Amino acid sequence: MSRNVVMLVPLLAALLALLIADTRHDYIVVGSFVAITAVVWVAWRVVDGIALRRQRRSLEQ
Repeated sequence: MSRNVVMLVPLLAALLALLIADTRHDYIVVGSFVAITAVVWVAWRVVDGIALRRQRRSLEQ
């Protein structure tokens, strides 16, 4: 899976949540956006780390 897709899908979901949310619940939406962004960032780092390991292994062989 492309790194761009990994970053884009949850951010689009967060944007959709922001559009749907009621204004009285902004704090929940902002918290959700921050949490989703953090999860996406960690997932991106993990995927990037796995890709780097595979690249190093292929260069060593």
